[in-house]
Amino acid sequence: MSSPKAWDLAKTLGYPYEISLLLDISILIYGYFDALPILKEEIKSILSSRPENQEIIRQFTKILFNTGDYDSTIELLKRLEYLSSEDSGMLMLSYYNLGKKPEALEIVKDSESKLMESNNPTLIFCVAMEIANELFETELAEKYHNIVKKAKDGESYLAIHNFIVSCNSDPKRKNEYCDELYETYSELGGPISIAEQLFGHLNSYIKSSAERVIELGENLFKKRELTKNDYLHLAQAFLTTQQWEKAEEIARKNIQKGISVAQCKLILSASLNHQGQVGEAYKTLKDALEEPGVSRDTQNLLHKSMSVFRFTWGCR
Repeated sequence: MSSPKAWDLAKTLGYPYEISLLLDISILIYGYFDALPILKEEIKSILSSRPENQEIIRQFTKILFNTGDYDSTIELLKRLEYLSSEDSGMLMLSYYNLGKKPEALEIVKDSESKLMESNNPTLIFCVAMEIANELFETELAEKYHNIVKKAKDGESYLAIHNFIVSCNSDPKRKNEYCDELYETYSELGGPISIAEQLFGHLNSYIKSSAERVIELGENLFKKRELTKNDYLHLAQAFLTTQQWEKAEEIARKNIQKGISVAQCKLILSASLNHQGQVGEAYKTLKDALEEPGVSRDTQNLLHKSMSVFRFTWGCR
């Protein structure tokens, strides 16, 4: 049974209390199809009838956090009778992502021991170190710096911290800082934390940078399913490095999943064209224009691409 059908049945049965397994499976399935916003609506229906259910709240906060809905994450976490180390970490990072840094730092101060037991304490204390520095709490910043430095993955997080600080202070030298972070990534044996940070900052339209995008993207894919923007970024890197078949593979995979269909058809068309399948490439562009909800920018790219096709054929 597909996950959406399972949710229809659960709704018909009045959302039975043994629903945790369905939640676990649904997060994986909806995440794979980049459809977590749809799942959010399903879970909201449950919470409307069980607003204080601790298990459902705890599951829902993960989805809200991962979709960037930090205000709702904070609101729900405050309904929990007890905050686990993971809950406390999510609450701290939600405040941080909303720019409420003093509130974020207070959570760390109050829950240091608990946060040391979270899934990623190095990240938590690295962020806390940054906030403490900004708020001129020098002793606290030094304390958290030492915690990060002693951690197994501390060197990679400190490199990420330095990268972010450098980019913010001198954005014009971003490419230089990307090179430095990539060198650290290579020296440390390819830590996933640096791959996550660096991947989106690299230019997939420049060959040397695109090669790094591919390397990092393949590393990330071993750890998690890529997002739609990750896939588009990686597909462009394959086009830039003239790996047409791999770009085609990514495009077809996401078209089949129903993700960013128009943009993926644009990538598919380019890869087919370079493989000599000109007629199929042109047909793919036409199909893309008929997709619902195509953004204006994507429409412009599709029209320009079709104009190039017509011009090329007219010159033959």
